[in-house]
Amino acid sequence: MLMPTSLPLPLPFRVSVAVLHGDPVIEAGLRALLRPLPEVALLAPGTAAGAEVVVTDLRGALAGHALARLEARAEGGPATRAAPRFLVFAPVCREREVRCALQSGVQGYLQQGCTAEEIAAAVRALAGGARHLCPAALECLADSLGRQPLTGREAEVLQLLAQGLANKDIARQLGVALGTVKVHVRAVMDKLQAASRTHAVVIAAQRGLLGEAEAAACSGCGETAAARAVRPVAPRHATPVG
Repeated sequence: MLMPTSLPLPLPFRVSVAVLHGDPVIEAGLRALLRPLPEVALLAPGTAAGAEVVVTDLRGALAGHALARLEARAEGGPATRAAPRFLVFAPVCREREVRCALQSGVQGYLQQGCTAEEIAAAVRALAGGARHLCPAALECLADSLGRQPLTGREAEVLQLLAQGLANKDIARQLGVALGTVKVHVRAVMDKLQAASRTHAVVIAAQRGLLGEAEAAACSGCGETAAARAVRPVAPRHATPVG
């Protein structure tokens, strides 16, 4: 059985934690679970200044890391301030989204429905400098091993297939020959082990291969409102807020 990496025991120091989730109900629940932990200094709602661990959704985590890269680039070198460690709390674990998060620098990934104990263990792990991946995220990574990734053009064709476009329409939109599109469609179906175009789209959706917004965030594009809230800062001591 795949087990998450975690630090099960309370930390010998307090860690400042921000909760910035896109779903206000989930954010309230996370805050209620984290507030009683003696080693957690929970920051005020909507605040991330001084946070060492940020619990957020996938979009917020990717945006936060994109902002850190933009700030480092503006300063002409690596960030001199300590960046927070991001823990994603996602509704489901999909292969592409998990890989995208890890490649972008996210240190923790949890799936909704996990226990309160695992949420606490994940925060402790990140605060201690370790990673924490829930069993579902680990399974996604294991399943992806040995799979041949889609090329950039094949990914574009897949997106257009998901929109219901016929081969000739795809060829027109991409500015390529019809025969080239057919080759790409066949390659997509072979790599996804799909029996038909529709089957390929279904498999892609299950694996999280159709998210254009997440793809843009993965490549470091675009700063969102969530990104502007998650600015890397150095202070370790924060005033807990109830």
